[in-house]
Amino acid sequence: PGYIKIHKAVVSTQSTGQKVMETDVHFIGASFKPESPYFVHNLDETIQFTCIYKGFREPKNVTWFKDSMDDSNKLVNNSALYNITTEPFNKDFYTQESVITMTRAKIESSGEYICKWETDQLNVSQTMVLAVRTLKPKSETLYSTDGTISLECEYRGETEGTIKWFHDSELIMEDERTFIRNGTFENNTLTQTYKLRISEVSYKEDAGEYTCAVSFQDGDEIKATTEVVVRESKIISEYMSTSGDITQPLVYVEDDMLEMQCQLEGDKIPSNVEWFYRNTDSKIFFDGRSRTIVNAVLNQDSWGVRYFSNVTLRGEDNVDDGNYTCKFSFFDRDEKTGREKSSSTETHATTLAVDVTTDQYCTFVDYQKQSNVSLGCSFEGDVDSVGVKQKTSLMYLPNGKVRSLEVSKDLDYKLVNVSNDEDGVYRCAFVMDSEGYPEFSATQRLTARKAMIQSSRGRLVSGTTLTLNCTIPGGAKSISWYENDVRISGYKTLDENHTDTGLIEQMYISLTVRHMG
Repeated sequence: PGYIKIHKAVVSTQSTGQKVMETDVHFIGASFKPESPYFVHNLDETIQFTCIYKGFREPKNVTWFKDSMDDSNKLVNNSALYNITTEPFNKDFYTQESVITMTRAKIESSGEYICKWETDQLNVSQTMVLAVRTLKPKSETLYSTDGTISLECEYRGETEGTIKWFHDSELIMEDERTFIRNGTFENNTLTQTYKLRISEVSYKEDAGEYTCAVSFQDGDEIKATTEVVVRESKIISEYMSTSGDITQPLVYVEDDMLEMQCQLEGDKIPSNVEWFYRNTDSKIFFDGRSRTIVNAVLNQDSWGVRYFSNVTLRGEDNVDDGNYTCKFSFFDRDEKTGREKSSSTETHATTLAVDVTTDQYCTFVDYQKQSNVSLGCSFEGDVDSVGVKQKTSLMYLPNGKVRSLEVSKDLDYKLVNVSNDEDGVYRCAFVMDSEGYPEFSATQRLTARKAMIQSSRGRLVSGTTLTLNCTIPGGAKSISWYENDVRISGYKTLDENHTDTGLIEQMYISLTVRHMG
């Protein structure tokens, strides 16, 4: 544009000879700076582009239009949205510039902008394609504390694009734990929401920078980034299940003592550690005796921190079945001010404590007076609420045999015609129908005793000697003798037989018959 080229034609005839004819060709045109298309990704950005005319003829006028050159689409200078300024024609370079500035960009500003230059001989126009688009993450920093990552990006623009998700520059593909969803493009609001959800996250594998990138057929691409911090807490228990149906691990109360460990894996050491029983209103306070807590760093490396909190509860007043929760709190710094935020992020883990209780730890039966006895125990802990099912109930007998009982949380085992053969340790067990869980059990001792007296035969005459033999299977710590419920001491111990544990199993005594009767 603006270039003048002279074309010459030489015509030769026999009559007139050669004749030279010349024609001047003038090139005119228009262009945009910057070049079309023009992409804007920030509504706070000032939009400005210049339409440049080049030509030998000075334009009489320049007019701006949007989307078409109909008079109804003519742009008015110095309006609330547009400011148009046009420089004088430069006769040295045969150029003229018209600049349009948009002080308040909107999504609706997208479209085709046409500048039309008019000369005394012909008109020339040029088109600029403007696309205003925004893409914003739901948050610039996400703290994953529940084992999942849920991200959202909201797009605004007049045309739909193609979404891709990246983790530390690597493309994310859908799999069994990764779900990608593209929302419907809303024509009335010109918005579309993209979602990414990842389950079973690990602070080593899944923390980092996540980017949603939307590309368009016009060559534009817009990105938004979220920094994901993974903080993972879990209760460590010897009773762990590999089943995905189990929502909580189980810990076992044994001998009125409960030991639990809560482990944290994350980016830094927590600011505070708390434990709760049943709900967050029942905070456990530690006294260093019956309620103790130990917090320490397991290891710290470039990946992050592994931190644990160990708790030991002792005594009937401090231990019960039910849910126990550990909570780690973090006071993170505000990215803009550098100060700690007033609110903290938290991650917690919950475990279910279960217990097996017996009617009494030791049951003594004198089967000379009592022939039948019941041994009872109960399973305490709402395992159904965490997806664990009870399979069966068992009673292990002292002789090594096992009795299978009705599935119930209350076990009642009856013994009929008790004898010394039933003496010993009994173990009631509740078996779970879930992989990874052993039997939860408790023991109780049945002490079955019956004292038997044998005497020497003969007539009982005053002044004669009577020999008595007291036998008690299993042994006794001591033996006392009574006559008509009155304790006597005037006897002579002839012999004692003892068990391996030192208990008296037989005692022979002699005494003098004082009277008949």
